[in-house]
Amino acid sequence: KDGRGALKILTPNDIAGPATVAALRAFVDKEHLEILFIDQYSLLEDTSRAQSGHERVANISKAVKNLQVMKRIPIVSVAQMNRTKTEGELDTSQISLSDKIPQYATILIMLEQKDQEETDPNNPKLITLNITKSRDGGDHRKVQYGVNFNTGEWNYIPNEKDGITSKAEIQ
Repeated sequence: KDGRGALKILTPNDIAGPATVAALRAFVDKEHLEILFIDQYSLLEDTSRAQSGHERVANISKAVKNLQVMKRIPIVSVAQMNRTKTEGELDTSQISLSDKIPQYATILIMLEQKDQEETDPNNPKLITLNITKSRDGGDHRKVQYGVNFNTGEWNYIPNEKDGITSKAEIQ
């Protein structure tokens, strides 16, 4: 009844006018949000009318960072990786459209998914969270989970390098 724990979704169709970071700020204020998730910068409009896609995403990234600082809430943004297959470690250069998204990010986590159904049928997917950037330290750490999307179960796979040493820390 008090709205705590409620998930509120805003789509471009719900906004009277262009979908801008200012519209997101109004939504944060109206709904008293404690956290904001943004999926697809491509649906947001750049109010400075940048010409190139990179410049547009850079302006939006900066505006989102300013909103996060102003409202003092976490903002989680989803960014697509480049579609080219790369070998080796994931890094910030693999984010589509802009180097500014990782520049303004406080923490950058890249997800990798691999099939492992043949080796672990209970956890057919292996999800690796690559902490590519963290302003507070901890860059280049990896945390892995065996995942069964059919049951919604995520099973942590211990790794001495991730710093988690006890079952209590896992939970």
